[in-house]
Amino acid sequence: PKGPATEAGNTEPGEEAEPIMPLPKEAERIISARAGYAVTYFRRQSFDRLANKYFHPNKGVRFYPNGLNVEGYAFTRSNVVEAVKDDTPIRWGDINGTPIEMSFQDYYEKYIYDLDYEKESLVNYNELYASGKSGLSFSQIEERFPGCVFADYYKQGKSLILVFEKAEGRKSWYISAVIH
Repeated sequence: PKGPATEAGNTEPGEEAEPIMPLPKEAERIISARAGYAVTYFRRQSFDRLANKYFHPNKGVRFYPNGLNVEGYAFTRSNVVEAVKDDTPIRWGDINGTPIEMSFQDYYEKYIYDLDYEKESLVNYNELYASGKSGLSFSQIEERFPGCVFADYYKQGKSLILVFEKAEGRKSWYISAVIH
């Protein structure tokens, strides 16, 4: 799926247009380097570096274990580093009525970096390799994160999707969601 194409002037006077997700080539130009570094930091479990440099400064990052059908769990830049060190179970959401409760480290191993996405992954920008898997589609991402750009690291039938959004008053793009 590709991002929506709209014609200029489709809004009524005084009405703000919804942010439009860039097309894949533009999304790749915007975030390929940042996404690549972020995946490296995820592999290395460098959460202090990830949080300070790549996590959204206002929203933090919400982790979704199974597409966007699950509530997920959000961390700010400051509390993710502590969560990594803590063995306390966190409720990440429910899948088919079954709660997902595990420590951050266990979640990392099962839902963030369960495969080495840094090596030999197929990478798409603002396109999904397995659209519809776990109920995830381009339009769901677009609806939940208007104007975002995302990188889909696809390997062995699984995806690690990094969603980037701009922070108000800043030029850089920051990770606001990590979807498995």
